[in-house]
Amino acid sequence: MDTFYFSVFLLETMPWTNKRNPYVFRGKYITITRKDDGTLSPHFRPIRMGKGFSLERYAFEVYRELRKGLEGLIENK
Repeated sequence: MDTFYFSVFLLETMPWTNKRNPYVFRGKYITITRKDDGTLSPHFRPIRMGKGFSLERYAFEVYRELRKGLEGLIENK
């Protein structure tokens, strides 16, 4: 007779299941997370270079999202 094992893991009780770097902004082109030390970390999403891709348009949209994502999170001096 074969032995069958069934295991249940309660992930919510595991200490490593807490999200370490929560998103503070999710855009189409970038995401921004906040690290444990309070610093903000922008990340690029994968670039989709399909038909009609324009580097200038892409760079402009990344700029717009970065500005929108950081608005209110950092002080202008």
